[in-house]
Parts: sequence; C-alpha cells; structure tokens
Amino acid sequence: MSVSSVTSNASVGFHGRSVGIEEALDEVVRDLQNHLNHVQLALRQVASVAEQDLDYEEELKLSWSIDEDLLQMGFLFDDLRGMCLDLITVPETPEEKALAKKFKVDRKEYEKRAIVEHAARFKEERAASKLALAAEKASAMEH
Repeated sequence: MSVSSVTSNASVGFHGRSVGIEEALDEVVRDLQNHLNHVQLALRQVASVAEQDLDYEEELKLSWSIDEDLLQMGFLFDDLRGMCLDLITVPETPEEKALAKKFKVDRKEYEKRAIVEHAARFKEERAASKLALAAEKASAMEH
C-alpha cells in the first residue's frame, strides 16, 4: 500500500471531531503559513518604524499583532502534536502498554528539561543581543 493511500484513510481528533489527516494537516499548515506571513510583514513594518514616523502607540499595536500571530501559531503546533499522538496505534499487549507509559514519562521529562534549557539559553542570548545593540547604537552616535 502506498503512503498516500494510508494517509487518506487515517483520521485524527481535530477541533472536537474526527477528521481525515489530510484535511486537518491542510488546515493547520495553511493557518501556520498565514500567521507566519503576517509575522514577517509586521516585523518588517516594525523595523521600518523610523522611516514611517509611526507614533509609539502604533509600534505597540504592531507588537501586539505579532505576539497574537505567534500565540495562535503555538496553538496550531499543539494541534499538530495532538495529531501525532492520534496516529499512534493503541497499545494492546502489556509490553506495549508499558512502552507507551515509559514513552510518555520520558517525553514529559525531556520536554521539561528542554524548556528550562531553552529559557536559560534564550535569556543569555537576549542579554548578549541587548549589549551588542547598545554598543552598535553607541558607535553610531560617535560617528
């Protein structure tokens, strides 16, 4: 059986109902692309604020818009994670049930570590970025 015929028959839970994987994936990926396009456009608008002479309130509105798109993308990624779990077969034997339980525990532990590590790395990188930007602005003011 080809992969396409297998996926056309697969169903996942999506927005409170059972939906074919193709339909669910198409919707989620389309929405992700739309949000990503909005983020790209809005970030470019924020970057050109000085040229546009926008007031501070408009800058904040753009930032809110970007954050909203990113938040919605996070929800869409949750949908994708749910689909991934829905596609895994239901464990039948005691061995499979034990494997599933271990998988869930290991995954939760990994995710907790990854989140903590990412937060620490992000904090360090943001601090370094702020210093670099401040140095760049100071250098530009000298010239």
